Amino acid sequence: MSNSSFIILTTYGPHVESPTDLRGILHEAYRMAIDSIDYTNYEVYLFGHLPNKKTGRYNFIQAAGVNKEQKLEEAKHYFLENAIRADYILRIDDDDLINPNAFKEIDAKQYDLYYDDFHCFFDIGSGKASRQKRDWIPNTCVMRYELAFAKLYLNNALLFNFQHSAWHLYLLSVSLNIGLSDINNGPLYIRVLSPSSITSLEDPNKSHNQYLSHFGDWSYQIPASFKNGITHLLTLLQKQNNLQMSETNK
Repeated sequence: MSNSSFIILTTYGPHVESPTDLRGILHEAYRMAIDSIDYTNYEVYLFGHLPNKKTGRYNFIQAAGVNKEQKLEEAKHYFLENAIRADYILRIDDDDLINPNAFKEIDAKQYDLYYDDFHCFFDIGSGKASRQKRDWIPNTCVMRYELAFAKLYLNNALLFNFQHSAWHLYLLSVSLNIGLSDINNGPLYIRVLSPSSITSLEDPNKSHNQYLSHFGDWSYQIPASFKNGITHLLTLLQKQNNLQMSETNK
C-alpha cells in the first residue's frame, strides 16, 4: 500500500499540442512513462500555456512565463497560495522518462532526498544509452516537500532555485536521509537527448555528435525498468517516421 504522497512538477512549451512535432512525441513518451508508475498516490502538475484543466491525475496550470525559470517561479507561488502539498515533490522535464519503481522505494525507505549518483542518457538518433558519474545533485531529484520549499538564495525556494552552485552546497551541508538510485533497479530517470534538446541547440557551431560526446560512454545497457518506456518512445518515433515517408511519397 502506498502511504507517502508525491507531486511531479513539469514545465512545458507549445509542442504539447503538436503530436507530430519531435518535442510533442517526446512529451507523449514522458506521459506514457508517468502512467506506468507502479504507485498510486501521486499527482502531476504541468505549467505552461494551456488553460487550467484537470485530466485524471494531470493538472494543467496556465503560466505566463516564457522560459522554465519563470514558469517554475509561478509554480512555486501556485503551490503556496493554493496550499497544495505532498510528502514529496519531483521536478522533471517533459521529455524525460521516469523510473516506474522509484516511488515505491522512496516510500519504503522514507528518504529526505533521492537522486541519481550516475546520470543516464538515451539518444533517439542512435538508439544508444550512456551512464556517467557526475559530482553534483541533479535538479531532477525527489525531495521532501519541506526541503523543496526551504529558503536558499534571493528568498527563493530550494527546488525552484536556479543558483545551482549554492543549491548543491546547501543540500550537502544539511543532515539528510539521502537515497541514491541503485544500479540494478535503474536510475530515477533517463534524460532523453535529441537534436531538439535545448542544451544541444545552445552552440550552433557544434554538431549533435559533438554534443553527445559530453555524456560518457555510449555502451550502457538500458535497465529492465526502462525497457517499456524506451519501447514506447521508439514506437512513437517509428510511427512518425512512417507518416513522414507516406506524405513524401504522395
